[in-house]
Amino acid sequence: MDKEKARQLLSKFFIFSDYSDEELASIYSSIYLRHYSKGQMLFIEGDPRDRIYFLLSGYVKYERTNTKATLMYTDYVKPYSLFPYGGMLSDINYHYSAIVAADVSLFYIPTSVFETFVVGHSRAMVELIHQLSRILELHEKRLQTITVSSASERVIHALRYLVIDLGKQDGCEITLPFHLSTVDLAGLSGTTRETVSHVLSRLRRDHAVTIQNQKIIIHNPHIFDIGERETVTI
Repeated sequence: MDKEKARQLLSKFFIFSDYSDEELASIYSSIYLRHYSKGQMLFIEGDPRDRIYFLLSGYVKYERTNTKATLMYTDYVKPYSLFPYGGMLSDINYHYSAIVAADVSLFYIPTSVFETFVVGHSRAMVELIHQLSRILELHEKRLQTITVSSASERVIHALRYLVIDLGKQDGCEITLPFHLSTVDLAGLSGTTRETVSHVLSRLRRDHAVTIQNQKIIIHNPHIFDIGERETVTI
């Protein structure tokens, strides 16, 4: 990839800001631009953690299962995020699987190149720590709602976090721009598919949401206690 194209891609991510061409030379020569279709796997839990990805468009879903193939963990990555943070600077394998939830454009950098850059540049290290702190705060909030809420409330809370973090605003409505199954939502909310279906049915009856082309459209964001939308960067 030529240097100008590499510079344009890196400029979209704050972690690379304010560095000279000389400082970024090792990164310029190690960028691989790729496009993937919905349903493709980027990596599987246990694979060597040899790439750090930088998402330009589309959405990626994380999944982790137990030995009985029961879903234990689900999360999503939105555009202009790098991933995965799990195991950064320490682990040799990925903690979970990454699946394309909506067609993506991204580039990746070999893990060894990226981590060497971060270790050698304090501003990049500080930004990495800040992002990890934000992720920890988000997951602490999610854990609190799962432990103190009823099953139905947990579904509402899970939808709320998705709407805040990943929703696309169109006038007064917000759309979750990827397919979200009842299994996915059950995994996010720590409840069952039956409970998720019951809550979604109630929200549809109340004209609060519509499901079109496997996407959830929120007609009344205030039902999720959302006024001015806060920003959670992952």
